[in-house]
Amino acid sequence: MTKQETKAKCIYKIEGLFRDLNDKEVEEFKQWARDNYVIGSPISSFWHPVVVEECIMMNEKGDALYLIEGGEW
Repeated sequence: MTKQETKAKCIYKIEGLFRDLNDKEVEEFKQWARDNYVIGSPISSFWHPVVVEECIMMNEKGDALYLIEGGEW
């Protein structure tokens, strides 16, 4: 389990602090993450779990794309 996945699980434990979203809102929150989150930057524990999950996915995809394009760490 990655550090980000562990952090996400901790956030989901307190998910009761976040409101439930309808399908339209879920897509809007995911889009917000895509528009505003910079891959590799910290993920705030104050963000809704839907945003956190999208940011984690962006990081995972970003890492894969970086390696595919021949990047070096």
